[in-house]
Amino acid sequence: MYDKKRDVCSGSLSGMPIKGLFISEFFNVMDEQPIGKVIHYFDKAMVAVVKLDGAIATGDNIKIVKGDNEFEMTVDSMQINHEPVERGKSGEEVAVKVTNPTKEGALVYKVA
Repeated sequence: MYDKKRDVCSGSLSGMPIKGLFISEFFNVMDEQPIGKVIHYFDKAMVAVVKLDGAIATGDNIKIVKGDNEFEMTVDSMQINHEPVERGKSGEEVAVKVTNPTKEGALVYKVA
């Protein structure tokens, strides 16, 4: 059941309880696609090497999440084997200049 005034619903969705779930949070989760994982981070250069499970391109908005540490950014530059690229595809390892520090194992999402 949806309470429009509070933007909260309760009940179940495909058998999962959703009591207290904010509708806006539900749709924000749906707008994010997992595209990879940080496998190495160069702290001085602020560059994350991401093993891709999906496609990414310069100009894409991404979210990087590890525990309580998460941030969103626009991909401004990427490299594969020290060569600038505009796109990366599943299976590739791309180096992405990040705006905030991150850690190995952080998950990377493409944000719509």
